[in-house]
Amino acid sequence: MKKLSLFLFFAITVAFSFAQTLNLKDFEKLNTVKSPKEYLEKKDFTVKSDSSSGENFKLRMLNRATREMIYVTVNKDSEGARSVEVEYFTESQEEYAKIVHTVIKSGYKAKGDNRHYDKRPGSYEGYNLVLREMVTIKGKDYYSIKYSYYAGKELALPATPAKK
Repeated sequence: MKKLSLFLFFAITVAFSFAQTLNLKDFEKLNTVKSPKEYLEKKDFTVKSDSSSGENFKLRMLNRATREMIYVTVNKDSEGARSVEVEYFTESQEEYAKIVHTVIKSGYKAKGDNRHYDKRPGSYEGYNLVLREMVTIKGKDYYSIKYSYYAGKELALPATPAKK
Protein backbone atom coordinates (compact mmCIF):
# COMPACT_ATOMS: atom_id res chain seq x y z
CA MET A 1 0.00 0.00 0.00
CA LYS A 2 2.85 2.35 0.86
CA LYS A 3 4.49 1.70 -2.53
CA LEU A 4 1.21 2.40 -4.32
CA SER A 5 0.76 5.69 -2.43
CA LEU A 6 4.32 6.70 -3.23
CA PHE A 7 3.82 5.82 -6.91
CA LEU A 8 0.59 7.85 -7.11
CA PHE A 9 2.26 10.82 -5.44
CA PHE A 10 5.16 10.60 -7.91
CA ALA A 11 2.80 10.27 -10.90
CA ILE A 12 0.75 13.31 -9.85
CA THR A 13 3.90 15.37 -9.20
CA VAL A 14 5.30 14.50 -12.63
CA ALA A 15 2.00 15.28 -14.35
CA PHE A 16 1.80 18.73 -12.78
CA SER A 17 5.47 19.47 -13.43
CA PHE A 18 4.83 19.17 -17.17
CA ALA A 19 2.00 21.70 -17.05
CA GLN A 20 3.40 24.82 -18.60
CA THR A 21 3.18 28.11 -16.82
CA LEU A 22 3.86 31.53 -18.22
CA ASN A 23 6.77 33.79 -17.45
CA LEU A 24 7.87 37.32 -18.31
CA LYS A 25 9.51 36.21 -21.56
CA ASP A 26 6.16 34.76 -22.67
CA PHE A 27 4.47 38.12 -22.11
CA GLU A 28 7.18 39.78 -24.20
CA LYS A 29 6.90 37.08 -26.87
CA LEU A 30 3.24 38.03 -27.36
CA ASN A 31 4.52 41.32 -28.85
CA THR A 32 5.99 39.56 -31.85
CA VAL A 33 4.07 36.35 -32.50
CA LYS A 34 1.65 36.33 -35.41
CA SER A 35 -1.07 34.56 -33.44
CA PRO A 36 -1.15 34.99 -29.66
CA LYS A 37 -3.96 32.42 -29.56
CA GLU A 38 -1.83 29.69 -31.17
CA TYR A 39 1.17 30.60 -29.01
CA LEU A 40 -0.87 30.26 -25.81
CA GLU A 41 -2.58 27.07 -26.99
CA LYS A 42 0.91 25.53 -27.27
CA LYS A 43 1.32 26.46 -23.59
CA ASP A 44 -1.81 24.41 -22.72
CA PHE A 45 -4.22 27.34 -22.57
CA THR A 46 -7.76 26.98 -23.89
CA VAL A 47 -9.95 29.75 -25.21
CA LYS A 48 -12.72 31.02 -22.95
CA SER A 49 -13.66 33.87 -25.28
CA ASP A 50 -12.26 35.22 -28.53
CA SER A 51 -13.38 38.48 -30.11
CA SER A 52 -10.52 38.84 -32.56
CA SER A 53 -10.77 40.48 -35.95
CA GLY A 54 -7.98 40.82 -38.48
CA GLU A 55 -4.73 41.80 -36.80
CA ASN A 56 -6.51 42.84 -33.61
CA PHE A 57 -6.98 40.22 -30.90
CA LYS A 58 -9.01 40.10 -27.72
CA LEU A 59 -8.64 36.77 -25.96
CA ARG A 60 -9.52 35.30 -22.60
CA MET A 61 -7.75 32.01 -22.01
CA LEU A 62 -7.41 29.49 -19.19
CA ASN A 63 -4.88 26.80 -18.32
CA ARG A 64 -6.84 24.28 -16.27
CA ALA A 65 -3.78 22.33 -15.10
CA THR A 66 -1.99 25.36 -13.62
CA ARG A 67 -5.15 27.39 -12.89
CA GLU A 68 -3.74 30.43 -14.69
CA MET A 69 -5.89 32.88 -16.61
CA ILE A 70 -4.72 35.36 -19.19
CA TYR A 71 -6.50 38.17 -21.01
CA VAL A 72 -4.68 39.41 -24.11
CA THR A 73 -5.56 42.46 -26.19
CA VAL A 74 -3.51 43.28 -29.30
CA ASN A 75 -4.29 46.38 -31.34
CA LYS A 76 -2.62 47.54 -34.52
CA ASP A 77 -3.68 50.79 -36.10
CA SER A 78 -3.74 51.63 -39.80
CA GLU A 79 -0.38 53.44 -39.59
CA GLY A 80 1.41 50.49 -37.97
CA ALA A 81 1.50 51.37 -34.28
CA ARG A 82 0.99 48.29 -32.13
CA SER A 83 -0.03 47.80 -28.53
CA VAL A 84 -0.26 44.63 -26.49
CA GLU A 85 -1.94 44.40 -23.11
CA VAL A 86 -1.81 41.28 -20.96
CA GLU A 87 -3.64 40.68 -17.71
CA TYR A 88 -2.32 37.56 -16.02
CA PHE A 89 -3.84 35.78 -13.03
CA THR A 90 -2.48 32.84 -11.03
CA GLU A 91 -3.50 31.19 -7.77
CA SER A 92 0.08 30.06 -7.21
CA GLN A 93 2.21 32.38 -5.10
CA GLU A 94 5.28 30.51 -6.37
CA GLU A 95 4.50 31.23 -10.04
CA TYR A 96 3.80 34.86 -9.24
CA ALA A 97 7.07 35.11 -7.30
CA LYS A 98 9.04 33.62 -10.23
CA ILE A 99 7.80 36.38 -12.52
CA VAL A 100 8.42 39.11 -9.94
CA HIS A 101 11.97 37.79 -9.41
CA THR A 102 12.82 38.09 -13.13
CA VAL A 103 11.51 41.65 -13.60
CA ILE A 104 14.66 43.56 -12.62
CA LYS A 105 16.96 41.01 -14.26
CA SER A 106 15.07 41.67 -17.51
CA GLY A 107 15.98 45.35 -17.61
CA TYR A 108 12.84 46.83 -16.04
CA LYS A 109 13.30 49.81 -13.75
CA ALA A 110 11.17 50.35 -10.64
CA LYS A 111 9.06 53.48 -10.51
CA GLY A 112 8.23 54.79 -7.06
CA ASP A 113 6.41 52.10 -5.12
CA ASN A 114 8.20 48.98 -6.49
CA ARG A 115 4.94 47.79 -8.04
CA HIS A 116 5.31 49.72 -11.31
CA TYR A 117 8.16 48.89 -13.69
CA ASP A 118 9.17 50.35 -17.06
CA LYS A 119 11.62 49.42 -19.78
CA ARG A 120 12.32 51.85 -22.63
CA PRO A 121 14.57 50.36 -25.31
CA GLY A 122 14.00 53.35 -27.61
CA SER A 123 12.05 56.52 -28.21
CA TYR A 124 9.14 54.79 -29.92
CA GLU A 125 8.89 51.63 -27.85
CA GLY A 126 7.99 50.94 -24.24
CA TYR A 127 7.18 48.12 -21.83
CA ASN A 128 5.22 48.55 -18.62
CA LEU A 129 4.58 46.08 -15.84
CA VAL A 130 2.30 46.50 -12.82
CA LEU A 131 2.40 44.00 -9.96
CA ARG A 132 -1.15 44.18 -8.71
CA GLU A 133 -2.64 43.29 -5.38
CA MET A 134 -4.62 40.10 -4.90
CA VAL A 135 -7.89 40.08 -6.80
CA THR A 136 -10.94 37.90 -6.27
CA ILE A 137 -12.57 36.32 -9.31
CA LYS A 138 -15.58 34.06 -8.86
CA GLY A 139 -14.78 33.60 -5.17
CA LYS A 140 -11.10 32.67 -5.66
CA ASP A 141 -8.05 34.79 -4.88
CA TYR A 142 -5.51 35.36 -7.64
CA TYR A 143 -2.15 37.08 -7.86
CA SER A 144 -2.32 39.50 -10.76
CA ILE A 145 0.15 41.15 -13.14
CA LYS A 146 -0.66 43.66 -15.85
CA TYR A 147 1.82 43.91 -18.72
CA SER A 148 1.66 46.33 -21.61
CA TYR A 149 3.81 47.06 -24.64
CA TYR A 150 3.68 49.85 -27.18
CA ALA A 151 5.55 50.27 -30.47
CA GLY A 152 4.92 53.47 -32.40
CA LYS A 153 4.25 53.61 -36.11
CA GLU A 154 7.90 54.58 -36.59
CA LEU A 155 8.89 50.98 -35.80
CA ALA A 156 6.40 49.43 -38.23
CA LEU A 157 7.75 47.76 -41.32
CA PRO A 158 7.15 49.80 -44.46
CA ALA A 159 4.25 48.61 -46.57
CA THR A 160 5.26 46.61 -49.61
CA PRO A 161 4.44 48.36 -52.86
CA ALA A 162 1.55 46.94 -54.85
CA LYS A 163 2.48 44.91 -57.92
CA LYS A 164 1.42 46.35 -61.26
